[in-house]
Amino acid sequence: MKKRIILLSLIVAQLVVGCSSFYGDESSAVAVHFSEPNRIQFQGKGAGAGFALMSTMGPVGIALGVAIDVGIAKDIQEPARVSGFDMNSYISQSIETQSQAAWKAVFLGEASRDLTAEFPNIEIKRYGFKTTGGANDATSAELVILVKVSQAEQFEYHYLNDFIATDENSQRDVIPSYPLADLKSDGALSVLLMKQAVDSVMAKVVDRHLNL
Repeated sequence: MKKRIILLSLIVAQLVVGCSSFYGDESSAVAVHFSEPNRIQFQGKGAGAGFALMSTMGPVGIALGVAIDVGIAKDIQEPARVSGFDMNSYISQSIETQSQAAWKAVFLGEASRDLTAEFPNIEIKRYGFKTTGGANDATSAELVILVKVSQAEQFEYHYLNDFIATDENSQRDVIPSYPLADLKSDGALSVLLMKQAVDSVMAKVVDRHLNL
């Protein structure tokens, strides 16, 4: 009889813990969705070439510049894919780590209801890479997100613009970069740069908007 009582108590305890975990996950879910196009983008040589060609070719020059950047993005994307590039994973892991598991990312389509109608939610507006100038076409990760904390309140974060030191007294992060040619040949570098960008942005998002 005692064994049955102990067994029943264990089952009830497991059910209580399970329900608590379920409702805890629900209450700490932050919806994440991507703007289109949901793929690696690139901004660099094409933009400059497009503006230069616009004076002689008009809109066609701009289109050619865009095509150049799209081509470079594809050159970066393939080795990154081979190296396991996965934005969903980077965002999910970063939110969980930065919030010490208090928050969990739920991506559009993973939930039974539209979490993007709830707050807070995060929109990944753009991700990819951008040349920063200097020798060897130094290239850094680029990430633009929009955090909506209410119907009337939202905040945009742009890595790398919001993280570049503007003067000697600034305490902002040093933006890592690699030569563009290296990103085209070594996808692991793209993975590293993007993980660093995601962690930098999500640290601010969690601190300012989720740790309430």
